[in-house]
Amino acid sequence: MSSTSITQSSKKLFIIAWSLGLIFYFIDYATRSAPSLMIKDLVENFAVSNENVVSLVGTYYYTYAICALIAGICLDKFGAKYSMCAGCFILGIGCLLFIISSEFVGLTGRLLQGAGSAFAFPGCVYLATKGFSAKSLATAIGFTQCIGMLGGAAGQFVVEPMLANGLSYKAFWISAGILCVIPAIAMLIITPKASVEEIEKSKKTSFIEPFKIIFSNKDSWLSGAISGLLFIPTTIFAMTWAVPFFKLDLGFDAHTAAITAAMASLGWVLVVL
Repeated sequence: MSSTSITQSSKKLFIIAWSLGLIFYFIDYATRSAPSLMIKDLVENFAVSNENVVSLVGTYYYTYAICALIAGICLDKFGAKYSMCAGCFILGIGCLLFIISSEFVGLTGRLLQGAGSAFAFPGCVYLATKGFSAKSLATAIGFTQCIGMLGGAAGQFVVEPMLANGLSYKAFWISAGILCVIPAIAMLIITPKASVEEIEKSKKTSFIEPFKIIFSNKDSWLSGAISGLLFIPTTIFAMTWAVPFFKLDLGFDAHTAAITAAMASLGWVLVVL
């Protein structure tokens, strides 16, 4: 087999792996937003106040922020094959732990959800750069973000009627945890390993060198500030606290609150498309 055909074959595998990564990213966002519909159930399960549950749900972003850097390092050092599989499994474990009637275990589960989810977007971008040409790469990354936000919206406007029709919140988290196993195993099998050249290059690259490049570039700080301001009202308010806010403060019924909160994510879907 010629080197050209091997390259084309690898590209196809990377695109398939990217597609599986989109499932991971969809679940990531769905599990990020779904707890906003379950505040009362979580209060009863963990035997804590509403305020403590809201704080517990928000801890997702602590590990998400920290592990986003770790995810980038793992992708650079080990490639997507093992990094994406590990991230997806960690998210699944976090989902399953979230049903246990213990505040500490629930907190641990939520922290694991954030840690695992941090691998989804950078992993999908990494896979896209391997599978798509330069002329279509931006479109692939935009589609990736679209799928994530669609998952965030689905975690509210799709899950809410399911809960209203009798699905227990524990059944949701068990299903989400089990669903994480499918793309995790599939990506482990399908994703090509990092090439020898990439491994050797990563060994020669200093651990702190990438950080020096990023943090010494003023455009990185500007991009981070703009991105943060864009995501704060969507992921922190709309996906985390909007539903209880609309229900308790504005008097919306559960369905209207979920639909209204989901509109922010759907707005992202329309824009990035």
